[in-house]
Amino acid sequence: MEADKLGQGDIAFQANLYESANPSRRWLHGGRRAWVTGAIQRFARRRGTRFLEIGIGCGLYTAEMARLGPVLAIDINPGFVAAVAGLENVEARVEDVTSLSLRPSYDVAVCSEVIEHLPGSQRALANISQALRPGGVLILTTPHAYSTAELFARLLVFPLVRGIVRRLYAEHVEDLGHINRLTRAALLGQACAEFPCFASCCGRSAMCCARSRAAMLDRTLLRFLLMGAANTALGLSVIFGLQLFFSPVVANWMAFVLLVPVTFMAHRNWSFRDGGGLVRSFVRYLPVVALGYAVNRVVLEHSLTQAIEAHLAQGLAIAAYVTVTYLLLRLFVFLRPRDDSSGG
Repeated sequence: MEADKLGQGDIAFQANLYESANPSRRWLHGGRRAWVTGAIQRFARRRGTRFLEIGIGCGLYTAEMARLGPVLAIDINPGFVAAVAGLENVEARVEDVTSLSLRPSYDVAVCSEVIEHLPGSQRALANISQALRPGGVLILTTPHAYSTAELFARLLVFPLVRGIVRRLYAEHVEDLGHINRLTRAALLGQACAEFPCFASCCGRSAMCCARSRAAMLDRTLLRFLLMGAANTALGLSVIFGLQLFFSPVVANWMAFVLLVPVTFMAHRNWSFRDGGGLVRSFVRYLPVVALGYAVNRVVLEHSLTQAIEAHLAQGLAIAAYVTVTYLLLRLFVFLRPRDDSSGG
């Protein structure tokens, strides 16, 4: 099958997520793989640990669990099931977790990037809980409803957006089909109702584990907005100071030239916490800022020609600038986020 025809139901598409040529995409999925694999190894305290896998995908975790003990792997996709059915230590079934009925005979359950596709995640969690032995562990990942990646992914329903992202990623991108987006609080609420000893963990030992993708709540957008406000205040101070010696126009341009590298370093080191090359990122940063400014001017002037009140027009222009700049910085400039699991 041609690469651009592959979709989420194809093993090759699923496997490519972890080896993507796009650093941002590879980091996102690779980071989750490392966390889930580490949790599997941590909670398989003895040989012969019995595993239950909900959602097989490309079989990445199936193979890891099969090295440590017997695995029952279920998925609604017959192709995914067939791909792992021949693995030693693996029993694979075509089955829906929302109608699953198993006796409590499993030590570790793995459910990674599944419940966001289910209309009834509460029922799924109840069935998983029923299948676990006392003291059993659920290793669960799901995207946070308001993470940057998830907010952006909602735009993939539009063909134009998909086309642009495909060009940026240089590989196939499609609508993710997420119909059950949960916040951390909502997820914990559902889990606590089904698991009597539930504790959220992110690299810490706990009886039950759940993690929303990208360190649960993605704080990058908040840091970006705060830095933008600080940059605006600093910029105005510099402009007003320079106007004591230069004309307003000259002062404005001088402030812009002085603050661009300062703002770049602030966004690189704090807003996005990027670990990529400094020069390469800065070269990409400059056209993004220029494009964001151009979008700001176009929206402002168009709004004013439509007789929109001046303050509202400025607000729309700022919103357009923030949206365009943030998305491009995230997708084009700062592609190698450092570990942000410590919060902040």
